Amino acid sequence: MNKGHSTTESLLEWIVGIIVIAFLFGAFLFGADKAFDNYEKQQCFGLQAQAEQFSNYSLSKENPLGFFITQSDRDMCENIYNIEINAPVK
Repeated sequence: MNKGHSTTESLLEWIVGIIVIAFLFGAFLFGADKAFDNYEKQQCFGLQAQAEQFSNYSLSKENPLGFFITQSDRDMCENIYNIEINAPVK
């Protein structure tokens, strides 16, 4: 049974436990979101560096396998993080 605790005390313990778990879960999600944002920024800086490094390998008719980025990369880097990448979109 409830080992000498009233129903109200047991209910209060459950509520406090649920609140603590919800808080910890929220803190985990907040930290994970910040970590993912940092990962995406690093990806954008990497693409920016590659675009500078391979600027002579631009995508063209003469060089169909040249350096390019995807539209989703451009959208993420320029619209969310304001990191401009000087590379063609394919």
